[in-house]
Amino acid sequence: MSITLIRRPREDTRSKTGLGRYADSIEDVLMATGTEYSVVEADITLENGAVSCLKKGFLVPLRNARRLCRDRESVVHATDELCGVFFPFIRGRRVLTIHHIITDSEGRGRLYRALWTLITRISVRFADDIIAVSPNTAEDVRKAFNPRAPIHTIFNRPSSQYRRDDSIERGMVIGVVAELISRKNVEESVEAFGILSSFEGMEGLRMRICGRGLEKDNLLRIINDAGLGDKVEFIDSLTEEELFRFYNSMALLFNTSLHEGVGMVSLEANLCGTPTLCLERADIPAEVTAASIKCADAGDMARRAHDLLTNPELYSDASARSIDAARRFGEGFSEKIVSLYGLN
Repeated sequence: MSITLIRRPREDTRSKTGLGRYADSIEDVLMATGTEYSVVEADITLENGAVSCLKKGFLVPLRNARRLCRDRESVVHATDELCGVFFPFIRGRRVLTIHHIITDSEGRGRLYRALWTLITRISVRFADDIIAVSPNTAEDVRKAFNPRAPIHTIFNRPSSQYRRDDSIERGMVIGVVAELISRKNVEESVEAFGILSSFEGMEGLRMRICGRGLEKDNLLRIINDAGLGDKVEFIDSLTEEELFRFYNSMALLFNTSLHEGVGMVSLEANLCGTPTLCLERADIPAEVTAASIKCADAGDMARRAHDLLTNPELYSDASARSIDAARRFGEGFSEKIVSLYGLN
């Protein structure tokens, strides 16, 4: 039996995405079990123009996929929704991973949503098995597509590279790690920071936002209008090592995203012993936010953050619970993937 992964191009250490990390984790499982496999890379993006997308995102990978996937007994795994566009043209047992369902709140525009929905509908239609990265995503897939294929909920584990490094000193820094789009709701993190920094003793507090996206200009306007321009810094394109140090050096992580298939950022921060604050109303799997401090709104987030920053015992307890919960998340991921492929 042959195994072929259809995935986005491998990313360098300064441009890791959630989709890229997931595909890497599947490859890690196959390498750890000594399983031979092939990879088809599909560069499905309009960043380099429509002609490049057509060639590198469809025509070239289609040719490679058809060459590799000729055996009905083989397994073909599309590691995200758009990579399943090749399913109608290839043979084998077709496995599709769906990370989350794009909605109007995504903030990427109507054209993107329409194309994503069309391609994902094709992927789902021809899939033999569907992996949902969380129970929330599984339910969303049922509502949106009512697939004939069985849905398997399999949590991915956060990278083992993230851990608490006591040699890295924590500063008075509130961290945010997010793509700057509407769904991530970073403006509410900024609002909470503004309130928190006005409290007595918080004058030296700073915020560092790691990310890029369409909402950056809007966020800059909000920050400047609030008089926070000298307290908020934007950074991006961090290497894995730099991101590791960032998690370990921040005091708290604010995650005000409104919807996540998983939300690996919170788990990565938790592994580094960094308490995470999120919103009660957010649609994020309960397993991911098990150790997060859930807040009603920006004001509540500011007050709870202040409690943590001024109470060492409370902070230490939250940090320990964060590490413990994150370490247990995604247990059995490798075994479930191997079983689904039929390798055991």
